[in-house]
Amino acid sequence: MIDIADFARRIRRRSILAGLFFFGSAAMLIVDFTTSLPTQVEGEFAFLWLFGLAIGAFFYFLSMELPKKEILQLAETHNGLLSLSEISTALAIDPQTALRTLLLLQRLGIAIPRWQELQKNLWEFPDYLKLPIAETIDLAKKHGGRLSLKDLISAGHSVDVAQHTFDALSEKGLAQKDPSATGPALILETQ
Repeated sequence: MIDIADFARRIRRRSILAGLFFFGSAAMLIVDFTTSLPTQVEGEFAFLWLFGLAIGAFFYFLSMELPKKEILQLAETHNGLLSLSEISTALAIDPQTALRTLLLLQRLGIAIPRWQELQKNLWEFPDYLKLPIAETIDLAKKHGGRLSLKDLISAGHSVDVAQHTFDALSEKGLAQKDPSATGPALILETQ
């Protein structure tokens, strides 16, 4: 299961680390070139401070992560219907980040806006109304990214639901058919 509340803490932690590394290294780079601190030779540790700047930039890049998995998990718990304010509140993110993520999920064909209810700004996840997509992704993670129809059936789903889930994952581009398997099986991207 994805910990929904963990997303905001993880992003906040990465942002703080990015700021500390980036601005701390930038300050030390300036000090190193303008004074005789920390050694008598100016710029002696320049590569170290540049490396710190690179680490800060890397953590900043990580802090720009979109909460795709968390929104899918939230959609499953809300029976496939979410509003922008529900997402922003549950994940403790700004509405602009939530909207960018929803638009990305719309481009992938996973979410669709319900424009007939503009005042509520609802987004519908039609497959999550009836299919165990998030559970299937979690099950695939446990099996190293590969999942067979038998795995879903043994998890308590009917053959029809398991087959529809496999079809939905293939259509959305979230999984590929496993050519090495003898029966119906998929390889899922489990990042």
